[in-house]
This record gives sequence, structure tokens and C-alpha cells, in this order.
Amino acid sequence: MNIGILGAENSHALNFAKYLNLPGESGYPFPDVRVTHIYAFDRQQAERVAQAADIRNVMNDPIRLIEESDAVMIVFRDGKYHYRYAAESIRRRKPTWVDKPIAIDPQEALQLVEMAKQTGVPLSGGSCCKWTPDVVAIRNKVQSGEIVPLTAMINFPVMLNSEYSGIHFYASHLVEMATEIFGFAVQSVYAQQKKDGITAIFEYEDKNIVLSFLSSKKYACYIIEPDKTEMFKIDTDNLAELGVKDFMHAIRTGTPQNTPINLYRYTVLVNAIKDSMDTGKQVIPELKLQQNGCK
Repeated sequence: MNIGILGAENSHALNFAKYLNLPGESGYPFPDVRVTHIYAFDRQQAERVAQAADIRNVMNDPIRLIEESDAVMIVFRDGKYHYRYAAESIRRRKPTWVDKPIAIDPQEALQLVEMAKQTGVPLSGGSCCKWTPDVVAIRNKVQSGEIVPLTAMINFPVMLNSEYSGIHFYASHLVEMATEIFGFAVQSVYAQQKKDGITAIFEYEDKNIVLSFLSSKKYACYIIEPDKTEMFKIDTDNLAELGVKDFMHAIRTGTPQNTPINLYRYTVLVNAIKDSMDTGKQVIPELKLQQNGCK
């Protein structure tokens, strides 16, 4: 299977390609899969990644890359480019993996989800942080009822003034981790900017979850229960491996482990945080919790 990567401006393209193309101690993780094509707006950067990760074809035309690849990973540093190329990939019935965010505009994200459903094309992606063992372990404790949160706080950085579409560049990491653990039944969002960070509250029927976007290199989830308070550390190592395994699962089973409609919901929630922060008002997110039977 030949994988094409669109975008080379950040470490994601290099890490995905090295994981698939350079054998480790146990050999290749997927012996029948290689990254064979790469395109970036900055050709020199694409060439550097290609050399470091043994990618044969540095392309000048992103559409030709899509056509020549069996599946496509879209990892442009700025999410505003994701919709256009994801749509082109899905139209050509190529399994498609889109880095966070799937789109800046929620309606564009929803269009991609609907296109994938109509064509039967596997669509997955987003932040790999939500699949880390630590996040999955917390999620399982909450879903099983072993932990019953009264309230909780989870933290991760944000870059409000990023040249890559501002808040959209980084905020989805925390939104995706929070919803992976606590679910999507968010009734309202309230957010305030605090210096270079954000404090956001996701209001659920039975609890409030505080998302603390701040500059810190240590991540954790603090959960208050009726009779105790616990802190769970979150390690975000091996993200490339998690992303590739997610894509391979989507391709080989036809069923992404992350329901595609969630990619739309992440975009809605990031925009709700931004809207609340900008207006100072509470925002009611439209998450389409019942669409296509997805809950």
C-alpha cells in the first residue's frame, strides 16, 4: 500500500513517514505499507523530509499525489487547508486521514463527514493525544463508573496568536482529550482568556469540566469525586505510532475507531470556545448528537 502525505511543515509528516518507512528493532510495523509520495507548499522542506524518511517521490502537484496514492494523510500545519484536499481525496475514494483540525469551519467539517459516509471512504484523524494510554485509561474508568466525577480539570497548551489560524492550531488537542474522557453531551461552553491562555468550562448535565489551556509541558487530569480527589498524569509520547495505527485500522476494517462525526464535533467545540471568549457569553454548541445514530 502506497501512502501519500500532504504537508511537511511540522514534525508530524516526518514522524509518520519514519515510523512506516524505517524499520525498528522488530522490522517494519506494517511490512506492506510505505509512504511513497509527499507534497508541501515548501518543496525544500518536503525534500528534507523525503530524504530523512526514505520517501521516493517529492511531488509538485497535490492532486497528482492523491491520484497516485492508495491512501492519503493530510498534515498541513495550518488547518485551513485541510478541507480542500480532504474533499479531493474523498472524491477520489482514497482512505483519508486528516490531522487536527479536520477543518476550521464546522460546516466544512460536516461536509467531509457526509462525503465520507456517502462514498464509503474511511475517514479518520484529529489529535493523536486522545489515544494515548493514559487518556484511554481515564476514559475507561469514567465510562465503567469506577470514577464518578463531580467536576474535573484537564490541561494542555494553546497558541492564541499562532499564524496557523490562531486558536485552531492547537486547541483541538485538549478538546479531543476532554471529550474522549467525558463524552460529547456538552450543554454549554463558557471561556475566558487569561493572559496567553484560556479557561473554558464544558457544562454537562451532571458536572462541569474545566479545560485549562496554558503553557505547561506537563499534562494531567484532576478529578473530584464525592469522597476523593485524584490526579492522573498524561504522557503524550509515541503519537506517530498511534496515528498510523488508527489509519491502518480504519483502512483495514472500514470502521474508524474514532467515529467520523466526532471530527465535526471537535471543530464545533473549538469554535464555541473562541466565540465565548470573543463575546464573553455562554455558547450552546450544536453537536448533532443524534445524527446517523452517533451518540
